[in-house]
Amino acid sequence: MNSNIKYHLAVIILNYYGLHDTLECLHSIFQSKTANFTYDVVIVNEEDDDRKENQSNEIKKAYPNVHSIESKNLGFSGANNLGAKYAFESLHADGVIFLNNDTRVEENSIQNIGKWSIQHQNEICVASPKIYFEKGYEFHKETYKKDEIGRVIWYAGGNIDKKNVFGWHRNVDEIDRGQCDDEEETDFATGCCMVVSKKTWEVVGSWNTSYFMYLEDLEYCERVRRKKGSVWYVPSAVIWHKNAGSTGGSGSRMHAYYQTRNRFMYGLRYASFRTKLALLRELFSLLGSRDVTLRSSAFDVLIHRYGKRQEFHAKRGR
Repeated sequence: MNSNIKYHLAVIILNYYGLHDTLECLHSIFQSKTANFTYDVVIVNEEDDDRKENQSNEIKKAYPNVHSIESKNLGFSGANNLGAKYAFESLHADGVIFLNNDTRVEENSIQNIGKWSIQHQNEICVASPKIYFEKGYEFHKETYKKDEIGRVIWYAGGNIDKKNVFGWHRNVDEIDRGQCDDEEETDFATGCCMVVSKKTWEVVGSWNTSYFMYLEDLEYCERVRRKKGSVWYVPSAVIWHKNAGSTGGSGSRMHAYYQTRNRFMYGLRYASFRTKLALLRELFSLLGSRDVTLRSSAFDVLIHRYGKRQEFHAKRGR
């Protein structure tokens, strides 16, 4: 690599018993084109105490140049914090790209997101690329034509309904026909793929580990803006995503628990006073729900029990 290049990125990937997905993700990364910067890949391998598989050996065998960190199950936020700490302190990275292991990277994406990161390195800001559903992982796969598969949008920026405390992806489920090709500020970047500069990390801090998984990206973006920073959608970079691959899919008990609990956590911290009152009414109503997942989510918020809730983890789940 060019010794005159000064900018260095680290791609941080969490592997939690997802060897096949992780190897596919790494294959796409190492097929990528890059210019004007260098990069390293950091794999954070999480394991449960009762399930030791040491998948890091297989990853290192296939890709000996990756940096591997062994960890207990810290959740999405905790593992990313661990990877970022290593990237900034040991690799002297100027920025990091947090990337889900169940993604596939278009060959120009690392280069384009890196170019964006270089241009904004002295600002407090974060960004996410355009993200498609991976083929066969669409919510409504039966409704698309064969030549449309692979161009179905999963994320093209994010909107937040502040009154009801709900976030959603712009243009989700739409076929990409060029309607989402403008780089622009957005309400939130997604943790599925998010670039964060060293300056941003120093000013804003690390991911909130109380969330464990889900909505930690909304919370991080909120803190970015409260530091007078900005959040961006960068469509020149493109990836494909196998939606909710590590948590049993959308609608699983694990997914429902963390989404519900963390929505209340987020809203009761950052919403307006009137919205907080509405959330409290909703929270107390859920205490009488017949759904044990919703009832437990509400109860845990009231007693401030955050982080990992083992009861809602399937055997192969997080």
